[in-house]
Amino acid sequence: MFNPFPTDLVIKFVQSDASVNGDIYAHFDQAFNGFVVPAGKSANSGDFPNVLLTQGAIAALGIIPLGYLDIAATSTALYVSIDPFCW
Repeated sequence: MFNPFPTDLVIKFVQSDASVNGDIYAHFDQAFNGFVVPAGKSANSGDFPNVLLTQGAIAALGIIPLGYLDIAATSTALYVSIDPFCW
């Protein structure tokens, strides 16, 4: 994840679904304690365990030859800014 802001970005939670033609084949969600993306930098959260194959493993194999997935992702982040004009 890249942080374009001038202060650290604290990632609290991420969630993603992978689908083909509206049918979801994989889902994951992960809460974090202490995942910080420094200002103007990139950071990697690492691997996500326990990805749920919502259609089962056999059905998920059928999407491999397609060569594409639609990805929907969201994250909850904490951005703290100290504005010197608010004193």
